[in-house]
Amino acid sequence: MTEKEKIQKAVLQGFIRSLGGRFFTLEFFAKKHGHNVTRCAKGFSKAALQGGVDKLANAAAISYYDVNKKGYRAFNIHNLAVIRCGEKVRFGPIMSE
Repeated sequence: MTEKEKIQKAVLQGFIRSLGGRFFTLEFFAKKHGHNVTRCAKGFSKAALQGGVDKLANAAAISYYDVNKKGYRAFNIHNLAVIRCGEKVRFGPIMSE
């Protein structure tokens, strides 16, 4: 992961943490399905992850709990379009470059 990716990931994780565990909406692009919109939650413990370790710690991806699919997923920070939670909105890297 490059230094720029580390900064982008830290900013996005900080924004998600600032939501205080509330549900939020993710909009991102996937190769297979194109534009995706999903309801999410964050704030699970590492013990909830398989093996108890966050395997995405050194990857350009952020894990989250998908409320619709009732399971843990991850999105690539390069493919993020928007994170929404009430009045708070954050545009992802693909929109800001």
